Amino acid sequence: MTLKLNPASTPVEPRAQNRQLTFSYRFLRRPAFRVGATLAVLLLVLAVVIPPIVGYDPYSVDPSVRLSPPSFTHLYGTDDFGRDLFSRTNGGFQVSLMIGASVAISSAILGTLLGALAGYYRAVDAIIMRICDGLMAFPGILLAMALVASLGSSLVNVIIALVIVLTPGIARLIRSRVLAIKEELFIEAMRSQGASSLRILLRHILPNTLNVLLVQVAYIFADSIMVEAALSFLGAGVAPPTPSLGNILYDGKQVFLTSPWMVIFPSLMLIVMVMVVNFFGDAVREALDPKASRRRWTQRSKSVWLGRFSNV
Repeated sequence: MTLKLNPASTPVEPRAQNRQLTFSYRFLRRPAFRVGATLAVLLLVLAVVIPPIVGYDPYSVDPSVRLSPPSFTHLYGTDDFGRDLFSRTNGGFQVSLMIGASVAISSAILGTLLGALAGYYRAVDAIIMRICDGLMAFPGILLAMALVASLGSSLVNVIIALVIVLTPGIARLIRSRVLAIKEELFIEAMRSQGASSLRILLRHILPNTLNVLLVQVAYIFADSIMVEAALSFLGAGVAPPTPSLGNILYDGKQVFLTSPWMVIFPSLMLIVMVMVVNFFGDAVREALDPKASRRRWTQRSKSVWLGRFSNV
């Protein structure tokens, strides 16, 4: 006996194939990813490839060339101590990148753990959420300044302070997602089959929170870079002489009228870094929910056309 396949039942339609696209493929097709990847490559070339070729030490001081304008010898000029601003800006980029990655990963792990426990176990919900509410009641920059002032100004203490400040937001987000998922029918079916709470939480609930977590982590990355720069600018972040975009801007504000390159180049580096992270976050959000992206652009185009016709 031979089986005959019906050609009409084989899934060869383009729409069926588009539904089977993986997240990575959709992510790579996003225009936001392409723009962000282009800017990221530019940053890596400036901060990783060119500095060994230039060969300047960000800590070496040469008072004879202090506040020199940009030239072929010093691409970004020099600061008020005669240090090469190009090397120091790239060093600040590496410090900001390390702080942003460390804070994003640490706060994601800790926030997911706290949010999952609060959302699934009612016994600890009130305790965890009241602690998060208390931390979120303070402005983030002021709380971070107070923590760094009490712990001491160092790279590790800045990371710890930013993790404490940014974790409650992720915990509340994960908690709300867990509260919605645990009421679904498939969770009730798992409970009726005798599955343990730990298995349900790890195998079925937490994987369904990754979509909102990935988007939030990207924005936490950008926020930590900005807050660290603000702390260093105010003197409560990375302590000199370690290069940081914030303390470079602090040194540049005193000589901005005579030596504007001390502010322009670190500011551009900071702006491009945050733009890259935000572009990647937008690409992740659009790849996870492409229908929402289409709806947003459709509503935007409709509003534009309605506005045009209303003015006629």
